[in-house]
Amino acid sequence: MTRRGVVALLAALVLGAAAASAAEPLRIRIARAPGLAFMPIYVVQHERLIERRLAAAGITDTAIEYREVISGNDMNAALLAGDLDIACGGVPPFLILWARALGTPQEVRAIAAVSALQSVLLTRSPTVNTIRDFTERDRIAVAAVRASQVAILLQMAAVQTFGEGQHAKLDALTVSLPQPESLTALLSGRTEITAHFTVPPYSYLEAKAPGIRAVLRSRDVLGGVGTVIVGYATARLRARHPAVVPALLGALEDAGRLIRDDPERAAAVYLAMAKEPISAAELATLLRDPDLSYDVAPAATGKFSDFMFKIGSVPRRPERWQDLFFPEAHGLPGS
Repeated sequence: MTRRGVVALLAALVLGAAAASAAEPLRIRIARAPGLAFMPIYVVQHERLIERRLAAAGITDTAIEYREVISGNDMNAALLAGDLDIACGGVPPFLILWARALGTPQEVRAIAAVSALQSVLLTRSPTVNTIRDFTERDRIAVAAVRASQVAILLQMAAVQTFGEGQHAKLDALTVSLPQPESLTALLSGRTEITAHFTVPPYSYLEAKAPGIRAVLRSRDVLGGVGTVIVGYATARLRARHPAVVPALLGALEDAGRLIRDDPERAAAVYLAMAKEPISAAELATLLRDPDLSYDVAPAATGKFSDFMFKIGSVPRRPERWQDLFFPEAHGLPGS
């Protein structure tokens, strides 16, 4: 083959590869878990809200995949391994990853808040009225020991109750257990689980059961309702696909608006996908609770980062909440 022929062949191969790459759809893999804390993600998925936002930006060939991942640690590992593009998880797991990856090629930022719910610690033990009353006979189910939102809230409450340096006082009583299993364990009364620190709808279902009552609420600890779930991704994803971050932020705003304006429809969408043991009417009523918010503006993230830095759970903290988020969110009224 002549030199000219070789050059022509190479050019054809390069153009062919570029054309094949251009023909591939924009593939985004998103992780979420069950529960009302993730309701906006269910609505985004059902209503194809990311696809709509991307289409408005001129990107019509998309493949959005949703995965159910229970553990925040598993989400973080998948994100860093490149097996996941966007994680929707608790604030503490996100803060851990943000602090550890800052300044590295795997740096992460949050895109938006997904939900702010009231967490409730409930017990079936008749002798427990405050967290001071828990004993070695009690076991408190949490989403993840020392790492989940409620586990950190329990540590905050321990400091408020027992004093500085006592954040780990109740850690030995906590047990990592998925929400549905914790619900079953507490209601049955036949396991070691005597308490469950959780969010709606599980807290709602448990509070209705005879003999179960609330011991602590996150509002008591934070002075308000804080963000529970955030959507976050690597800076690399944002640089490679700049339309994705604003598309998800906008899609979450659309989902929050639908939930607020039409809770009956939102309840039907969620129950068709999540199969929770609650009626559509009950869920629609629950969605009107003022302590349940699906605003994209973060709330109380600074309180978590300050506390986790103070007790050594993370090696650094942000100077302001915007340091945790991509620039698209910086204009929100967050904290």
